[in-house]
Amino acid sequence: MSIVTKSGYKRKSSLPISIGFEGYNSIQNYIIKNILPMQSLCCIYGQSGTFKSFLAISLGCSIACGKEWSGNKVKQGAILYIAGEGGTGVPKRIKAWFDYHNINSSIPLFVINRPVFPLVKEDVDELKLACLDAENEFGMKVSLIIIDTLARCLGSADENSAKDMGAFISGCDKLKGDTGASILIVHHTGKDESRGARGSSALTASLDCEFFISKDGKNGNNQSLIVECTKMKDMEPPPRKAYALKNIELYYDQEQELISSLTVVDEPYEPRTQQLPNELKGINNLTKNHVVLFETIKKQLNENQICTKNIIKQSLKKQGIKNIDGGYYKWLEKLIKEDVIKISIIDNQSIELIK
Repeated sequence: MSIVTKSGYKRKSSLPISIGFEGYNSIQNYIIKNILPMQSLCCIYGQSGTFKSFLAISLGCSIACGKEWSGNKVKQGAILYIAGEGGTGVPKRIKAWFDYHNINSSIPLFVINRPVFPLVKEDVDELKLACLDAENEFGMKVSLIIIDTLARCLGSADENSAKDMGAFISGCDKLKGDTGASILIVHHTGKDESRGARGSSALTASLDCEFFISKDGKNGNNQSLIVECTKMKDMEPPPRKAYALKNIELYYDQEQELISSLTVVDEPYEPRTQQLPNELKGINNLTKNHVVLFETIKKQLNENQICTKNIIKQSLKKQGIKNIDGGYYKWLEKLIKEDVIKISIIDNQSIELIK
C-alpha cells in the first residue's frame, strides 16, 4: 500500500519507512517484563548440566499460566515446546512445576516430541500449523516457541558455519514474523565459556536477548543456577541473579521406586559464586586474588598506563590484598599458564593480555 505524505506526495517504495526519531517513545512490548521481549529471538546458553531446560520450562509454564516470574509481569499466551532431545524428562519437569505451584488444571502448552528444523521450509510450515492448532484449542495465540536444543534442531547442518547458522536464523525469523511469537533457543557453550555460545557468532549477532546460565557452585548440593544477561538489545539488562531448584516427588513406579524431578523456584537471590570476567570463565581453581590480579592488570592497560609486575604488585598492596609477598608470583603464574596474560620477553617485566 502506498503512503501519502503530508505534502501530498505518494511514496513509491513499500518499505516500512519512518522519519528521524519517529517511534523513539514506542512502548517495548514483552512476554515477561525485563526478560523476554515480544516477537523476539532469544537464547539461553551454558554448559551441559546447568539446568537450562528446567529454566526454559519454568519460563514457558509461567507464560502459559500468565503467572509472574521472579516478580516480573507476564502476558499470558500459548507455548510450543520443541523437546528435541526427546525422552520422558520434559513431561516430568512440567508436572513438577505444576505440583510446586499447586496447579491442577491444564495449561496452553504443546510439547512437540521430536526435533523440528527451522532450516527446512516444510518444518517451518508444520510449526505454523501447530500454532494455529494451539490457538484453536486454547483460544489464545502462541506467544513463545522454545527450541530445546539448537544442536538437535540443526540436524546435519554445521553450527560453526555462518551460512548454515544464517539459514537457521532465517527460518526462525520467518516463523517469528508469520506467527507473532517469540523464539527461545536453548544452546550450549563450547569448552571455552569466555567465547560465549557455541558455534558461529552469527547467532549472537542476530539475537534480541541472551542469557548465560551457570551453576551457583557455593549453594550446598549445587542444585541452583545463575542467570546472567549477556545481551539485551532494546531494554536495560536485568541484574545477575541466582535461583534454587527444588526436588518434587511425583509418583511411585511399578517397582515402588519414588520418581521425582526438579523445578526452578523463581525467587531470586544474590549468587554465592563470584561473577567472573569473560576472560576467566571456564578456568578451574581460581581464587578471589586471581580475579583481583586480572582486573587490576586489565584496568591498568585499559587506561594506557605502564603495566609491569612491580607496578601491579604495588597496586595490589594499596588495595589491601593480603599475602602479597608469598602469593603474588604464584597468582601471576596461574594466569600465564592459563594463557590469560604473558610477560614481555624483552624486559621480563611488562604484562600483556592474551585473551
